[in-house]
Amino acid sequence: MIMANIIYQIMRLLYTVLNKNKLGRNLKSDFDSYLDKIFYVLRYGIPWRAINCNKLHYTTYHKFYQKLVKLNIFKITYDILVETYCKKNPDKIKTLFIDSSMIKNINGKDNTGRNHYDRNRKGNKITVLVNSIGIPISIVLSPANIHDAKLTETAINNSVVKVLKTKIISDKGYINQKVKNKLKRTVNIGLIYPYRKNQTIKNTSFEKNLLRKRHIVENFFSWMKKYRRIQQRYDSKSINYLNFIYLGAISLIAKKIFK
Repeated sequence: MIMANIIYQIMRLLYTVLNKNKLGRNLKSDFDSYLDKIFYVLRYGIPWRAINCNKLHYTTYHKFYQKLVKLNIFKITYDILVETYCKKNPDKIKTLFIDSSMIKNINGKDNTGRNHYDRNRKGNKITVLVNSIGIPISIVLSPANIHDAKLTETAINNSVVKVLKTKIISDKGYINQKVKNKLKRTVNIGLIYPYRKNQTIKNTSFEKNLLRKRHIVENFFSWMKKYRRIQQRYDSKSINYLNFIYLGAISLIAKKIFK
C-alpha cells in the first residue's frame, strides 16, 4: 500500500506540473482511479473495452493512458526511481547484467522485425541492463531481428545513470570482440561473457563466479512477464507498448525499494 501511494503521488505531481496547458478535458474521476484501471490492464493484459466500468466509458481510460504517454509521465517516474536509488547506492551499479528477450507481436505495426522464435513473424526484443538486485537501469525496445551484440552500446547509452568503470555480465549472444575492445577503450567497461568451446580463450575463475549470477537478469524477465500486457505486444504503436514496460519496471523497482 505504501509502495502504491508513493508511485501515485509521484505521477500525480508530475501530471499537475506537466499538464499546465490542460491538454484534453478535466478528469471525470480522481487521478488514482484512472491509474488503478491502467495497472489492471497491465497486470491482466485485457483489452481496454473489457474494463469493468461503472460510470465512465472504457475509452476514457484509454485516452487518459495515451495522455500520460504523451506527457512522458511513466518514463520520468521510472527515471526518478532509478536515479534516486543509484545515488543512495552507488556501489550497486559496479556490476551489471545484460540480456534480451523476444516478445511475440499481436497487433504491433511499427518498430518490428522478423522473430525466428516465432516462425519469422514480426516481433520485438526487450534489452535490459540490471544491477545486482535486479533493478533495471536501462530498457531498450527494438525489432526482433537485431543481434544482441549490436544492442550492447545502445543499452549503455540509454542508461538512466552514467555507466563507467564497471563490469557487464552477458551470455554467448553478446560475444563480439570488437564491441568488447571498444567498451574497454572508451568507457573502461569490462564486458564478460562465456566463451564458446571452440575458442582458445577461456574464462578465468573470477569471471566464472560472475557468470553464475546471470540468473539475476533472467529473473527480471520472469517478473516482468507476469504482467500480461508486457508478455505479448498488443499495442499498435511501439511507444504505447514501451510505456507499459516502464510501468511494469516502476512497479518492480518500487517493490524492491519500498519493502
